[in-house]
Amino acid sequence: MRSPELGPLTGLDERVVATLRPYVADIVGASGRQASIPFVANTWKRWLKGFGWDEPLITRLLDTFGDDCVSRRGLATIASSAHDAEGRLILLTATMIWGRGKKNARMKNSFEKLLRPGDEHVAEVLETTQNACASGRLAGAYLSARALPGIREPFFTKWLWASTLGNDSVALRPLVLDRLVWFSIREVVMWNSVEASGSRRLADRYEAFVVAAHRWAEALSAEDQLINAEDIECILFELGKHKGDWSKLSQP
Repeated sequence: MRSPELGPLTGLDERVVATLRPYVADIVGASGRQASIPFVANTWKRWLKGFGWDEPLITRLLDTFGDDCVSRRGLATIASSAHDAEGRLILLTATMIWGRGKKNARMKNSFEKLLRPGDEHVAEVLETTQNACASGRLAGAYLSARALPGIREPFFTKWLWASTLGNDSVALRPLVLDRLVWFSIREVVMWNSVEASGSRRLADRYEAFVVAAHRWAEALSAEDQLINAEDIECILFELGKHKGDWSKLSQP
């Protein structure tokens, strides 16, 4: 039975589902198969000191990783403690580390704008967006997240996604939307975000994508093959890396 909050499949959705259905075996569990992202802990320790972090705060962050890698599962663990300003800052930082991995040098200045402890503006935006995402107000969360300094859609949607990982009651989980996912939306499944949302505003198109991805996951799931919206997002990301070539996706 379709979830009432997701609404019925549209014609656009039916075309996407038909495109994805032959590849259900690749999609099932895609988010769980995504590799952990390595990073250089000493680099981040040096940076965070320069950003004004004290040793206990740096230790609290870096001790959550253990092996200098960040995974989706690890972020979910960190998110379970992201209920105050410090916890949200730690989760945001962990999410940025996950987003860049070892390819982070050119974003140092951007991260410095974003990750300074005690920044009341950033703290307010993080709380506002986390609450908006928890209540399903994704277009509003997207608009608010644009006020985070130093980052754009590929990174602030990572925050929107991560912000709800510690909240099991969230029915409409936000998703990451970067250029690779956008490529697959447009070129692989040929879903039109403007048509689907009835708007050219990016915030509305983001919310329409998240709702649609949940519908696609539900339509493709079976009792023995459960798919969630994160699986959809991850497979679109992988397809974006391979320019839509399904044959280059590897299964365990």
